[in-house]
Amino acid sequence: MDLRIISWNIRGLGRRKKARAIRNLVKEKKPQVIFIQETKVGDISKQLLRRMGCDKSFDFVNAPADGSASGVLSMWNVGCFEKLDSFISRRFTVIIGKFRGNPIECGLINVYGPNDDAERKVFFIEILEVTRRYKVAWCLEGDFNAITGVEDKLGKSWNFSAMEDFRSFIQAANLINLALIGGAYTWSNNRDPPSFVRLDRFLVDGDFFRGFRV
Repeated sequence: MDLRIISWNIRGLGRRKKARAIRNLVKEKKPQVIFIQETKVGDISKQLLRRMGCDKSFDFVNAPADGSASGVLSMWNVGCFEKLDSFISRRFTVIIGKFRGNPIECGLINVYGPNDDAERKVFFIEILEVTRRYKVAWCLEGDFNAITGVEDKLGKSWNFSAMEDFRSFIQAANLINLALIGGAYTWSNNRDPPSFVRLDRFLVDGDFFRGFRV
């Protein structure tokens, strides 16, 4: 099947131009699933869904923002994806279900990772426990706020301990780190000189990779 998933750290969904940008993407790409990180909003209203073009055929789960730099929203087209179960944590959401026309039961995790090293360790343990709880094909996507190696950052410093934690998590969960197409990085601090970092990524297990030919 032609699987189309949009994942975007929007850095604030309250502004109308951000909602319009999502609406334009939905119209152009026609995704089955949309994952938004750092919404910075609490409740998701029907009016906001309408501005994003996701009010009629989409359902959603929302981890509301707690402060000015959080919030995780996952939306899916109910005509394309059947939700069987869901789980909401402070920094990620989990959707268990099936894409229509594909018999594989899968789990989709929308991630917005913490910056703090100690909190990140707990975050990885929590996600790992979820992936072991459900026997499904897994796809994790979003802003992990972590890098796997020095090739993921063009800048002045690296946190080698944090890199090892992320690599250990990927290995423990038996995930494949999908390559980027069209660029090497996903974030910049816009300073002089700038730093460029790959914080956003898709991680899938072998069952998901084979089942959807990603």
